[in-house]
Amino acid sequence: MVFLILKSSYAFAVYEDNVSINDISVNSESVEAQEIKGTVYAQHLSNEVLFESSIFALLEISKNNQNSDFKFGLAFDSNQQEAQINTFSYTHYFDSYEIKIGKFVSKVGVLDFFSAIDVFNTTRIQYYDEEDINLRKKPSLLAQVNFFSDEESTLSVIVAPFDNDRRSYIDQALSISLGSGVPYYLLNSGDEDIDLIARPILLPAYEGGGKQALDRYIDGKLPEEHISIETTTVGLNYLTYHEQATFGVMLLSGYSHIPLITLDEDLIQAVANLDQEDKGTYISNYLTKDENEPIKSIEYFRYHLAAIYAETSIQSFGLRAEISYRDKFPLINTLTEQVTAGIGIDHKGELYNNLEMQYIYMPEQDITAYYALWQLNFEPVRIGEWDTTVQSTTSYAVLENEDIVAFIPAIKLHRKSVDISLEYLMHSQQEYMDNMAMLSVKAVF
Repeated sequence: MVFLILKSSYAFAVYEDNVSINDISVNSESVEAQEIKGTVYAQHLSNEVLFESSIFALLEISKNNQNSDFKFGLAFDSNQQEAQINTFSYTHYFDSYEIKIGKFVSKVGVLDFFSAIDVFNTTRIQYYDEEDINLRKKPSLLAQVNFFSDEESTLSVIVAPFDNDRRSYIDQALSISLGSGVPYYLLNSGDEDIDLIARPILLPAYEGGGKQALDRYIDGKLPEEHISIETTTVGLNYLTYHEQATFGVMLLSGYSHIPLITLDEDLIQAVANLDQEDKGTYISNYLTKDENEPIKSIEYFRYHLAAIYAETSIQSFGLRAEISYRDKFPLINTLTEQVTAGIGIDHKGELYNNLEMQYIYMPEQDITAYYALWQLNFEPVRIGEWDTTVQSTTSYAVLENEDIVAFIPAIKLHRKSVDISLEYLMHSQQEYMDNMAMLSVKAVF
């Protein structure tokens, strides 16, 4: 895989009434600020199992004044051959509250990678460490009201209608562990025969054959949901700030974008009655016949989630944590409760370290999963005209008897408005993700 990334941006502001830039927010009602930012990515991949080579362009426009904020983003992906609205939002500010509507990113919680409570937007895995949150995350249709009871507390009400563009089985799975745990967390049902059947149905999407399995068995069976009260997600998020600490509580009634998949009971019974050595052959023969339908139903459902989270800093360390309970989470053929606990620690010194870990427990099937991601950045060294640094990202997942590791070392060069990055992905599960090189070039002007 080779990434070729080009990025350009520029901004300008208009200030009226001779107001200085430091006094904009307090001394003039007629002040306006406008920013235009353009981003262009050209990507070429050495293999295209999960992602395809593409040109991705993003134009973002924002306009601010004292009482309102308007943002618009237009994206073009060469694989889709069309331009789409990436972001479109309008915010109006009142004395004690603000209202925001449109298509935007609403970040909830404090974890960067493994948040179980940041449900409103999924991650674009190929841009997982991008600074622009509208690129790193996929904006969603939302309405949000923020109430400010005092200078230290905010209560947010977030409403999200069901978005058929987000009903992707793969994207949600990838967002859990940046690909290192794909797709095991969805396939550990607690029943060996069900898992044995589910793997040939779902896993070919990650192998050299591309996504034919999902196209055949899943994509065509996804129900088309309509915007209604029954399919709307509503969340309450309370934030309070005390000295250097942030505390939050979230309650959510959501409509899951990860569907429950039910398998053919006759197939399950037939496999259960076979000897171990005959099971694989039987499943392979079953799947080759067009008249057989291993997936009998795919349906979405309502769930409820409660979470608490906190973030603080102690000297040069940053600490963050999230704990959540969800009453329904889909595994193959069943729904389960889910308990999660995540922590993040970062430290800035001669080396920058950022470590996140997530623990997941599903009581009904007694399934436990662990995820971890560690980023390490060395301080830049001046070599000629370039600031050069070494970076590494390691992702690790453990589910039942499976463990998966992804390691990405990188050399990064920076000079004025140009960034060059040479990366190499090494994955422990070669049948799902080949080792690959990545070259990134980013220019800002």
